[in-house]
Amino acid sequence: MLDEEGIQSIVMEIKGNTRENLAVVDNSNGKQYRFIMPGPLVDDSALINLTKIISSQKDLRYIVVSGSLPPGMSIQVFDELAKIAERNAIRLIVDTSGQALKKAISSGVYMIKPSVRELLFLSGLKEDEINVEMVGLVKNLLRWSYCQVIVLSMGPAGALLATKDMVRMIRPPSVSPVSTVGAGDSLVAGIVWSLSQGRDLEEAVAYGCAAGTATTLKPGTSLCQLEDVETLFNKMKEDLTLVDDQKYSLL
Repeated sequence: MLDEEGIQSIVMEIKGNTRENLAVVDNSNGKQYRFIMPGPLVDDSALINLTKIISSQKDLRYIVVSGSLPPGMSIQVFDELAKIAERNAIRLIVDTSGQALKKAISSGVYMIKPSVRELLFLSGLKEDEINVEMVGLVKNLLRWSYCQVIVLSMGPAGALLATKDMVRMIRPPSVSPVSTVGAGDSLVAGIVWSLSQGRDLEEAVAYGCAAGTATTLKPGTSLCQLEDVETLFNKMKEDLTLVDDQKYSLL
Protein backbone atom coordinates (compact mmCIF):
# COMPACT_ATOMS: atom_id res chain seq x y z
CA MET A 1 0.00 0.00 0.00
CA LEU A 2 2.88 2.38 0.74
CA ASP A 3 4.48 1.51 -2.60
CA GLU A 4 1.19 2.25 -4.37
CA GLU A 5 1.15 5.71 -2.75
CA GLY A 6 4.75 6.34 -3.79
CA ILE A 7 5.92 6.47 -0.17
CA GLN A 8 9.44 5.27 0.55
CA SER A 9 9.64 2.89 3.50
CA ILE A 10 12.14 0.90 5.50
CA VAL A 11 10.65 -2.27 6.97
CA MET A 12 12.28 -3.62 10.11
CA GLU A 13 11.51 -7.31 10.46
CA ILE A 14 10.70 -8.73 13.92
CA LYS A 15 9.74 -12.16 15.19
CA GLY A 16 6.06 -12.97 15.58
CA ASN A 17 2.95 -12.13 13.61
CA THR A 18 1.63 -8.66 12.91
CA ARG A 19 -1.21 -7.92 15.32
CA GLU A 20 -4.74 -7.29 14.18
CA ASN A 21 -7.20 -4.88 15.80
CA LEU A 22 -10.96 -4.93 15.29
CA ALA A 23 -13.58 -2.20 15.17
CA VAL A 24 -17.23 -3.27 15.49
CA VAL A 25 -20.21 -1.00 14.86
CA ASP A 26 -23.58 -1.66 16.52
CA ASN A 27 -26.03 -0.71 13.77
CA SER A 28 -28.89 -0.38 16.25
CA ASN A 29 -27.36 2.63 18.01
CA GLY A 30 -24.31 3.63 15.96
CA LYS A 31 -21.87 2.94 18.79
CA GLN A 32 -18.42 1.71 17.89
CA TYR A 33 -16.36 -0.79 19.87
CA ARG A 34 -12.65 -1.36 19.44
CA PHE A 35 -10.79 -4.54 20.29
CA ILE A 36 -7.10 -3.75 20.71
CA MET A 37 -5.08 -6.96 20.59
CA PRO A 38 -1.62 -7.43 22.14
CA GLY A 39 1.18 -7.55 19.60
CA PRO A 40 4.17 -9.89 19.46
CA LEU A 41 6.98 -9.59 22.00
CA VAL A 42 9.71 -7.23 20.86
CA ASP A 43 13.13 -7.60 22.50
CA ASP A 44 15.87 -5.06 23.13
CA SER A 45 17.59 -5.83 19.84
CA ALA A 46 14.65 -4.24 18.02
CA LEU A 47 15.19 -1.01 19.95
CA ILE A 48 18.85 -1.00 18.98
CA ASN A 49 18.04 -1.65 15.32
CA LEU A 50 15.32 0.99 15.32
CA THR A 51 17.54 3.76 16.66
CA LYS A 52 20.31 2.79 14.23
CA ILE A 53 17.93 3.02 11.28
CA ILE A 54 16.58 6.40 12.36
CA SER A 55 20.06 7.77 13.08
CA SER A 56 21.23 6.76 9.60
CA GLN A 57 18.55 8.81 7.82
CA LYS A 58 19.63 12.13 6.37
CA ASP A 59 17.77 15.45 6.43
CA LEU A 60 14.98 14.33 8.74
CA ARG A 61 12.72 17.16 9.89
CA TYR A 62 10.17 15.19 11.92
CA ILE A 63 9.99 11.94 13.86
CA VAL A 64 6.45 10.80 14.65
CA VAL A 65 5.88 8.13 17.30
CA SER A 66 2.30 6.91 17.09
CA GLY A 67 0.47 4.18 19.00
CA SER A 68 1.30 1.97 21.94
CA LEU A 69 4.69 0.39 22.56
CA PRO A 70 4.79 -3.32 21.69
CA PRO A 71 5.20 -5.77 24.58
CA GLY A 72 8.82 -6.02 25.59
CA MET A 73 9.95 -2.65 24.24
CA SER A 74 11.32 -0.39 26.96
CA ILE A 75 9.97 3.11 27.46
CA GLN A 76 13.64 4.14 27.35
CA VAL A 77 13.14 4.32 23.59
CA PHE A 78 11.96 7.89 24.16
CA ASP A 79 15.30 8.84 25.72
CA GLU A 80 17.05 7.54 22.62
CA LEU A 81 14.67 9.26 20.20
CA ALA A 82 14.90 12.54 22.12
CA LYS A 83 18.71 12.41 21.87
CA ILE A 84 18.54 11.81 18.12
CA ALA A 85 16.03 14.63 17.70
CA GLU A 86 18.04 17.13 19.75
CA ARG A 87 21.32 16.21 18.08
CA ASN A 88 19.92 16.71 14.60
CA ALA A 89 17.40 19.56 15.18
CA ILE A 90 14.47 17.23 14.44
CA ARG A 91 10.98 17.81 15.79
CA LEU A 92 9.85 14.78 17.80
CA ILE A 93 6.06 14.34 17.85
CA VAL A 94 4.47 11.70 20.10
CA ASP A 95 0.95 10.28 20.12
CA THR A 96 0.84 7.54 22.74
CA SER A 97 -0.61 6.97 26.22
CA GLY A 98 0.06 5.81 29.77
CA GLN A 99 3.58 5.47 31.11
CA ALA A 100 5.02 5.75 27.60
CA LEU A 101 3.52 9.23 27.22
CA LYS A 102 4.74 10.25 30.68
CA LYS A 103 8.25 9.08 29.77
CA ALA A 104 8.13 10.93 26.45
CA ILE A 105 7.40 14.32 28.00
CA SER A 106 10.16 13.81 30.56
CA SER A 107 12.66 12.87 27.82
CA GLY A 108 11.89 15.86 25.64
CA VAL A 109 9.45 16.23 22.73
CA TYR A 110 8.31 18.97 20.41
CA MET A 111 4.62 18.03 20.45
CA ILE A 112 2.20 15.59 22.08
CA LYS A 113 -1.41 14.92 21.13
CA PRO A 114 -3.14 13.62 24.28
CA SER A 115 -6.83 12.94 24.68
CA VAL A 116 -8.71 14.40 27.64
CA ARG A 117 -8.33 11.05 29.44
CA GLU A 118 -4.57 11.09 28.84
CA LEU A 119 -4.29 14.70 30.02
CA LEU A 120 -6.03 13.77 33.26
CA PHE A 121 -3.61 10.84 33.69
CA LEU A 122 -0.58 13.07 33.16
CA SER A 123 -2.04 15.56 35.66
CA GLY A 124 -2.61 12.88 38.30
CA LEU A 125 -6.41 13.20 38.16
CA LYS A 126 -9.14 10.59 37.92
CA GLU A 127 -11.41 10.27 34.91
CA ASP A 128 -14.45 11.31 36.96
CA GLU A 129 -12.79 14.71 37.44
CA ILE A 130 -13.47 15.61 33.81
CA ASN A 131 -15.20 18.86 34.76
CA VAL A 132 -11.87 20.47 35.62
CA GLU A 133 -10.62 23.49 33.67
CA MET A 134 -8.68 22.17 30.68
CA VAL A 135 -6.64 25.28 29.89
CA GLY A 136 -5.14 25.33 33.39
CA LEU A 137 -4.14 21.67 33.17
CA VAL A 138 -2.51 22.13 29.78
CA LYS A 139 -0.57 25.22 30.88
CA ASN A 140 0.59 23.46 34.02
CA LEU A 141 1.76 20.48 31.98
CA LEU A 142 3.78 22.77 29.72
CA ARG A 143 5.42 24.34 32.76
CA TRP A 144 6.77 21.14 34.31
CA SER A 145 7.34 18.89 31.29
CA TYR A 146 9.90 18.95 28.47
CA CYS A 147 7.26 19.54 25.83
CA GLN A 148 6.89 22.61 23.61
CA VAL A 149 3.44 22.09 22.10
CA ILE A 150 0.31 20.29 23.32
CA VAL A 151 -2.60 19.54 21.00
CA LEU A 152 -5.39 18.30 23.25
CA SER A 153 -7.70 16.15 21.15
CA MET A 154 -11.33 16.67 22.17
CA GLY A 155 -13.20 14.60 19.58
CA PRO A 156 -16.07 16.40 17.83
CA ALA A 157 -15.32 19.53 19.91
CA GLY A 158 -12.01 19.96 18.10
CA ALA A 159 -8.60 20.53 19.65
CA LEU A 160 -7.00 22.81 22.21
CA LEU A 161 -3.63 24.07 20.96
CA ALA A 162 -1.23 25.29 23.64
CA THR A 163 2.32 26.58 23.78
CA LYS A 164 4.00 28.64 26.50
CA ASP A 165 2.91 31.78 24.63
CA MET A 166 -0.69 31.07 23.59
CA VAL A 167 -3.73 28.83 23.82
CA ARG A 168 -6.28 28.42 21.06
CA MET A 169 -9.45 26.38 20.77
CA ILE A 170 -9.82 25.09 17.23
CA ARG A 171 -13.29 23.83 16.37
CA PRO A 172 -14.11 21.87 13.21
CA PRO A 173 -17.51 22.20 11.53
CA SER A 174 -20.17 19.82 12.82
CA VAL A 175 -20.53 16.63 10.76
CA SER A 176 -22.39 13.33 11.01
CA PRO A 177 -19.62 10.78 11.73
CA VAL A 178 -19.66 7.34 10.16
CA SER A 179 -16.54 5.88 11.81
CA THR A 180 -13.93 7.37 14.14
CA VAL A 181 -11.21 4.82 13.31
CA GLY A 182 -8.06 6.67 12.24
CA ALA A 183 -9.35 10.15 13.13
CA GLY A 184 -6.64 10.78 15.74
CA ASP A 185 -3.91 9.52 13.42
CA SER A 186 -5.27 11.75 10.65
CA LEU A 187 -5.16 14.73 13.03
CA VAL A 188 -1.45 14.16 13.68
CA ALA A 189 -0.71 13.48 10.01
CA GLY A 190 -2.48 16.66 8.92
CA ILE A 191 -0.53 18.73 11.45
CA VAL A 192 2.85 17.32 10.45
CA TRP A 193 2.18 17.59 6.72
CA SER A 194 1.01 21.19 7.12
CA LEU A 195 4.06 22.15 9.16
CA SER A 196 6.29 20.56 6.53
CA GLN A 197 4.57 22.74 3.92
CA GLY A 198 5.39 25.92 5.84
CA ARG A 199 2.06 26.66 7.54
CA ASP A 200 2.22 28.25 10.97
CA LEU A 201 1.34 26.15 14.00
CA GLU A 202 -2.21 27.39 14.39
CA GLU A 203 -3.17 26.76 10.77
CA ALA A 204 -1.38 23.40 10.85
CA VAL A 205 -3.48 22.23 13.79
CA ALA A 206 -6.61 23.51 12.10
CA TYR A 207 -5.67 21.51 9.01
CA GLY A 208 -5.08 18.47 11.22
CA CYS A 209 -8.53 18.89 12.76
CA ALA A 210 -9.99 19.09 9.27
CA ALA A 211 -8.22 15.85 8.33
CA GLY A 212 -9.41 14.09 11.48
CA THR A 213 -12.98 15.28 10.97
CA ALA A 214 -12.92 14.29 7.28
CA THR A 215 -11.80 10.79 8.27
CA THR A 216 -14.94 10.35 10.38
CA LEU A 217 -17.02 10.79 7.23
CA LYS A 218 -15.68 7.52 5.81
CA PRO A 219 -16.72 3.98 6.82
CA GLY A 220 -14.50 1.39 8.50
CA THR A 221 -10.79 2.05 8.28
CA SER A 222 -11.05 4.35 5.24
CA LEU A 223 -9.16 7.60 5.68
CA CYS A 224 -9.92 11.17 4.69
CA GLN A 225 -10.22 12.47 1.15
CA LEU A 226 -8.30 15.61 0.16
CA GLU A 227 -11.40 17.39 -1.15
CA ASP A 228 -13.22 16.93 2.17
CA VAL A 229 -10.18 18.09 4.15
CA GLU A 230 -9.75 21.25 2.08
CA THR A 231 -13.46 22.11 2.32
CA LEU A 232 -13.51 21.75 6.11
CA PHE A 233 -10.20 23.58 6.52
CA ASN A 234 -11.37 26.59 4.53
CA LYS A 235 -14.42 26.87 6.78
CA MET A 236 -12.31 26.61 9.92
CA LYS A 237 -9.83 29.34 8.98
CA GLU A 238 -12.60 31.87 9.44
CA ASP A 239 -13.07 31.05 13.14
CA LEU A 240 -9.86 30.36 15.06
CA THR A 241 -10.73 31.37 18.61
CA LEU A 242 -8.24 32.78 21.11
CA VAL A 243 -8.93 31.44 24.59
CA ASP A 244 -5.89 32.63 26.58
CA ASP A 245 -8.00 34.46 29.15
CA GLN A 246 -11.07 32.25 29.05
CA LYS A 247 -11.86 29.12 31.01
CA TYR A 248 -12.65 26.11 28.92
CA SER A 249 -14.01 22.83 30.21
CA LEU A 250 -16.01 20.00 28.72
CA LEU A 251 -19.16 21.01 30.57
